[in-house]
Formats: sequence, C-alpha cells, structure tokens
Amino acid sequence: MICHSLGVEFEFASLVTSEQLAYTYANSGLKVTSSIGYGSSTPPGYDALIEYDRAFRQPPKDCPAHRNMLEAKTRVLSEDEWKPIVRVLLDGIVRSGAKLDTRAVFHLTLGLPGAAYEPRIIRNLMEIVYQYEEVIYALVEPISAMYNMSSVPILGRAMTALRLADDQSIPGAVASWGRVRGLNITNACDSTNPRIEIRYHHGTLDYERITAWKSMWCGILDVAYSDIEVTVKRPRIPNLSALDDLLEIAGVSNHEAILFRQDYRPNEKYRLSGNVIAERFLRGNGIRLPVTEQTGV
Repeated sequence: MICHSLGVEFEFASLVTSEQLAYTYANSGLKVTSSIGYGSSTPPGYDALIEYDRAFRQPPKDCPAHRNMLEAKTRVLSEDEWKPIVRVLLDGIVRSGAKLDTRAVFHLTLGLPGAAYEPRIIRNLMEIVYQYEEVIYALVEPISAMYNMSSVPILGRAMTALRLADDQSIPGAVASWGRVRGLNITNACDSTNPRIEIRYHHGTLDYERITAWKSMWCGILDVAYSDIEVTVKRPRIPNLSALDDLLEIAGVSNHEAILFRQDYRPNEKYRLSGNVIAERFLRGNGIRLPVTEQTGV
C-alpha cells in the first residue's frame, strides 16, 4: 500500500460569511482562515481555507437566506490527519446550518508519489476508471452543474490520445486531458506535486460517506501502483456484480461496502450516450431519458 497524501473540497450554501465561519473554529484545535476571493490554496500554517465559490450564482431556491456560496478546502493531509481535521471541519460546517443543492460537489485530491516518472501508473489508473466509470456514476447523484462540465466522463479524444502516447509523450497527453473530467489527471505529471483530482461526487457533508469514498479511491490508486499491468476491457454495465467487483478491487471494508450498496441505484441512472454533456445535464435537471440498455441486476 502506498502512502497517500489527501485533500478535500466541499461546496455549500451558508447563512454566514466565510470570515464568520472561519472564526467559529477558533477553539476547535483547527487552524482555519478565510478569503473573499476564489481559487486560492490553503496558506501555509493553516489546516483549511474557506472562500467564496463563484460556481454558485444564486442561493438554493428553497433556502433564499443562504446567500453565501462557500467552498472549504483542506491543506495536504496524511492518512493519520484525515479524521481529526476532516471530521472537525465538517462538524463546523454542519453546525453553521449549511445547505446543499444539486449544484454542490465534493472533490477529493490524491497525491501521486513518483507518478511523474511512472507512465504505467497513469495508464493503469485510466484503464481501471474506464472499465468502471459507469459503476462510479451510479454511486453518485446527478449534478445539475453539468452544464459547467464539472464532472465529464473520461471517454473521448483525451483518453484516445493518452492510450496512443508513448512514455515520452505521456506528460503532454496528460496536460491536455482537461481538468473538468470526473478523473482529473492534468497534474499527474507535475514535477513538484503530482496529483489527481476525483470530481465525480455530488455535494455531501456526510463524514462516513466521504471517508468511504476516500478509501475506495485510495484502493484504486494502490492497484494502479501495483506491479500488474491493467488490461483494456470493455466498460462494465453498472449492476450489483460490477459494483462488488469494483469494491473488491479497491479493498474497501465491509462497513464501507454496505454504505455503497445502500446508495447504489443503477436502475435510476442512465448509460452514457455519445452526447454525454447534454445527457448528464438533462438528467441533473430532472429530465428523464429512455433507458438504452438494461442496467438492472
């Protein structure tokens, strides 16, 4: 098992400002600061940053008082730091009365030690996700921000270019991958901080759910780092058998597997079509599409 470095971002609508929310952590043991800007990194010496999120233009329709559209992000964390920092950060957000709607997302960042020099790892990761991406989408709720392309499937020109690239061409193919894909690998070959970002998940402030998601992706990354070379296979149809195979590959605990199985509703999701952006945008806004292929168990 590799030593994972981690980071998280949560989007939510708040009754209070970023400055006010950051102040509530004064006696929590967490060092939290705020920013009135967007896109900043957590500054040195702090555990988390709370800033305004420009992706939210208006408050949730059912919560007009939640006018502050915020994003909380952690610094780079070790596995041992995950629980004491992420749990306290989430508890503070929940206590502040934060609300979520279908525009909110949760992003997970994983460090890639040595990945800049191991093209095989990047290829392995891409092939695992390619095979199980529809299973992954069936684990999360549709996000109405799809019109902003916040979680685009990996299928398409970028994936073809990466498959065709030789080892020397991998960094160029990775750099042109596109950061808004569900699996964002644009920084996987960064010489100082190689990392990936997992963007599939809908907004959530549920610590157990977030931790199970983290465990699954750390397990997938462990397989990508292993000595095996992942062979190219057809995408799996998102039934329960495919989910069980993915969870076995990721090595998640029995408790986490139960959480995933409870949330897994392949019959309520639809297979990806050629026009994936339009389809997922319509799904995220409650417009039902015909099922093109049986996805039940």
